[in-house]
Amino acid sequence: MKKMITFENISKWAESKNGLIYIICISVMLKAFFLASDSLINNDGLLYISAAQEFAKGHFKEGLNVFPMPFYSLLIVIIHFLIPDWAMAARVISVLFMVFTLIPLYLLTKELFDRKAAFWACLTFALAPDSNGLATDVIRDPGFIFCTAWSVYFALRSSQSPRIIYFAATAFFSLVSILFRIEGIILVLIY
Repeated sequence: MKKMITFENISKWAESKNGLIYIICISVMLKAFFLASDSLINNDGLLYISAAQEFAKGHFKEGLNVFPMPFYSLLIVIIHFLIPDWAMAARVISVLFMVFTLIPLYLLTKELFDRKAAFWACLTFALAPDSNGLATDVIRDPGFIFCTAWSVYFALRSSQSPRIIYFAATAFFSLVSILFRIEGIILVLIY
């Protein structure tokens, strides 16, 4: 007889050390489904891809004229070497950032509460319509959320431990978040 996925089985996952791995797998499958079923590119995405295409040709000034914050467009250029379709390369970046945001979210929630709470928080994040919508759009927000989540986690760790590595990691992720969205300056000022 086949074993069905029930609430009891999922609750056992919450207590398991592999809970985060289960959630990452669920998140990847769900986002891959949305990625395969959606082919429209948002208006901002067209700007980022146009700037990336200019950067790929070596026209940096023209790329900056298209969009003045080059970091995200340069990431698209890098991924474009692996994935020849510009739109898919940009979407893969969003998917990866949203999936890997689960790691700092899990660590942060586990640190503040416990493993079970971390599991349910991450499962909610992985299934939430907003986070899945961000994963398929060509936008800078997933990278910003990823960096912000890591900076908050390391800020918590730096408040608990005198080790300089946590403070340095907080500063690093706060500064990288500015490369995605200028609002990241708030993180730098707060920390």
